[in-house]
Amino acid sequence: AVVSTQSTGISRRVMNDDGHTSSIRDKILTINVKKGWSSGTRITFQKEGDQGPNSIPADIIFIVKDKDHPLYKRKGSDLHFVATVPLSKALIGCVIEVQYTCSVRSVW
Repeated sequence: AVVSTQSTGISRRVMNDDGHTSSIRDKILTINVKKGWSSGTRITFQKEGDQGPNSIPADIIFIVKDKDHPLYKRKGSDLHFVATVPLSKALIGCVIEVQYTCSVRSVW
């Protein structure tokens, strides 16, 4: 399942129709970020690099890097949330509202 879509613009050298000259052209690459991707996951766009006469365009590779979140910590494939509950409320029971990463709220 796709969690989010990230787009990034690149400028690359592209061969002109004459086959001898090139020009710089902009292109948008889109990455569909999938649930469970871990740090180090590689996304490859084959032959999207600079073009040149008598050369094959290189691949462009993006590497996923985890970004710290103020509420959640990643442990393997899981996200962990720690709630601080005062002892007086823990003894009699209480309601804790948790904000999910996708803006949905849940009450525990």
